Amino acid sequence: MMITLTTIIACLASLYGCHAFSITATHSVATVVSRKDVITPKTKTASAKSSSNVLPLQQNWWPVALVNTLDEHAPNAERLLNKDLVLWFDGEDWRCMDDMCAHRFAPLSEGRVFRRISSTDDTNNRRCISCSYHGWEFDSHGSCTRIPQALDPTKAAESARVASYPVQIGAGIVWVWPDESSSAFAQTVPLPISPMLQQWQKEYPQSAYQREIPYGYELLAENVIDMSHLPFSHHEVLSSRDNGVHLPFKMLSLDEKEKVWEKECSSIYSNATESDKVLPRYQVEIKQGEAQYSDPIFTYNLMGTNEADENSTSHLAFYPPSHIRYHRTPKSGLSSNTELFVSPQSAGKCRVIIFNPFEGGMKKLRIDAAKRKKKFEFLSNIGQYLLRKVILKKFMGVNNHLLTSD
Repeated sequence: MMITLTTIIACLASLYGCHAFSITATHSVATVVSRKDVITPKTKTASAKSSSNVLPLQQNWWPVALVNTLDEHAPNAERLLNKDLVLWFDGEDWRCMDDMCAHRFAPLSEGRVFRRISSTDDTNNRRCISCSYHGWEFDSHGSCTRIPQALDPTKAAESARVASYPVQIGAGIVWVWPDESSSAFAQTVPLPISPMLQQWQKEYPQSAYQREIPYGYELLAENVIDMSHLPFSHHEVLSSRDNGVHLPFKMLSLDEKEKVWEKECSSIYSNATESDKVLPRYQVEIKQGEAQYSDPIFTYNLMGTNEADENSTSHLAFYPPSHIRYHRTPKSGLSSNTELFVSPQSAGKCRVIIFNPFEGGMKKLRIDAAKRKKKFEFLSNIGQYLLRKVILKKFMGVNNHLLTSD
């Protein structure tokens, strides 16, 4: 089935309407999304193929910030789905809470993070976060542990707590599940991180970049899945105006998506397991045999690294709710990805995190290339030795002094 980019965008819009991010911090009825093809660690592949789970907007993992952009020694103010949050490091793990003290609602991001040494337990390395207004202190789970003004500062009511949300670190990103009530379920939903990116992030932990963009989620998501704008908006940067042509997309079936995943996992850089598998909700390809003429990255061939032929492939995928992935394999056979993660901060404002992992930059490939070079040099030296010491001496009766000496 041949489709156009408009069809892809329409599919995206069916999941996330333009009204989806005009929500408030008190949103209780959220726009829903489908995760039909998500395969969780605790779910068998066969049953996951036929599932059609629909999740509220806030019951998803959202990529909030790159870890290397955050301050481990102070609270970090962030915003997600129109909600003010604070990210802070408790000495062992990153934590996320509402950016609002349970006392007088002052921003906790204006407070401080420190370790309170206890006279009864000096082995606990966990730090707390303290409000700048009255000094109330909260632990890693949002419970108030100290009220300086109380007769007994350590006896805080259970109700004196701040909502705390599940956090994961993946690909150097802090991911937040902004729904405290479904924390247990959050642990069954895997992050959409490609096998290539998993390995790339280990070798190049600070290779991504993030920026804030004054677009709503729906406009930004539409932009980053729109391959046809590359020749014009990114003229002589990524492509050229001369390369603006028809894009012969084909929507992939579930079985075809499985094959793309298997291809990614079969690469030498992949350490992925079945539990890492997350299939996209929508995925298209430029039909093999046509990608070299229509994919604007291939046709521009920047720096000669993307030369394509009839065997080259080009895939574009959307992983609800926040991930868009381009996966290309040029003539060289060395695949490359462009991976974008979108975090809606509020209506009309998003953060985007971008990675550009490529197989040719992987350490294993460099090591293998070095081994092949050494093997060639070794065989070459052996060949010269045999030529000099055996063949020439036997048939010519002399040692050939023109060859390299021992």
